[in-house]
Amino acid sequence: MDDGLIRSVQQPVTDFIPELAPQGFAAVSLEDLLQMTSGIDYTENDFPLGEHVRLHYTDRLEDRLLQLTREEPAGTRFEYRSSDALRLGLILQRVLGETTITQYTQARAWSPLGMEANGSWGTDYAPDGLEKTACRYAGARPFP
Repeated sequence: MDDGLIRSVQQPVTDFIPELAPQGFAAVSLEDLLQMTSGIDYTENDFPLGEHVRLHYTDRLEDRLLQLTREEPAGTRFEYRSSDALRLGLILQRVLGETTITQYTQARAWSPLGMEANGSWGTDYAPDGLEKTACRYAGARPFP
């Protein structure tokens, strides 16, 4: 918000990912994603054939994220969902344009905080894939 890329955490997700409008995501705000109260039909577990594991290994993360639907109204209940953090990453990628999340994080957080060790993001595919903002995944893109 300080950089003018996002007006408010109250903005609907569909301001940034309009493809989700037909699925009712205009009722889901950035704040809902940040607080993991999005109501997205997503279960956080390591069942080998489950959606959570598929998000770890897909080479088309954006496509998978666009397929997830809602199971309950936003703001109803907290449930830890990596999908919420990953959708925030997709939003960040879209508002940053040509700047990668890695570059932005380096400039706005990593360097100003004086980090001494390298960090990394996992990506869905190399070299220009969607950076996986839920946690550190395999296939990482390092940043100094």
